Amino acid sequence: MSNYDIALAEAIDRDLSESERLRHMSKIVAEALDALAPDCVPLQHPDAMWHPETLLDALTEAAAAIRLELHRCTTGCVVLEDW
Repeated sequence: MSNYDIALAEAIDRDLSESERLRHMSKIVAEALDALAPDCVPLQHPDAMWHPETLLDALTEAAAAIRLELHRCTTGCVVLEDW
């Protein structure tokens, strides 16, 4: 097996592993969003400095970033590390 073949196999294994991790993270974030939804109403205290929507927005952005990275990882070119 050539150095190129070894590097290619390692890159494919890396991408498969990372895709699985990203799917798992996506599931965790989706479950968190589902759990948060019933409580995501504005706080009524006039001095409140933080609101649940802030967490909802952050999780929504994280979910989008994870989906984008998963798409890149599963449909993009295989990138070889230095070999």
